[in-house]
Amino acid sequence: MVGSCSVRFPINLEYLHRTHPHVTTYEPEMFPGLHYRMVVPKVTFAIFKSGKVIITGAKNKMDIDNAFNQVYPILKSSIKITEIL
Repeated sequence: MVGSCSVRFPINLEYLHRTHPHVTTYEPEMFPGLHYRMVVPKVTFAIFKSGKVIITGAKNKMDIDNAFNQVYPILKSSIKITEIL
């Protein structure tokens, strides 16, 4: 399954990559989004500066909900960093 949404705030992709290098891939010259790979549930996020989020690899809607609920606080933390910069 695939899910998508907007968190309705800008996301600092550089900050997310620096603070979570073991689960993220970010090469802005190749792709404008950051890939965030989650182990449980096994899903991958494509996260964009605009706040758009795409979730792939989920087995069911519950995986999408659980994954998003885990990553949302991490995305939210990038707001504070963006405001400081």
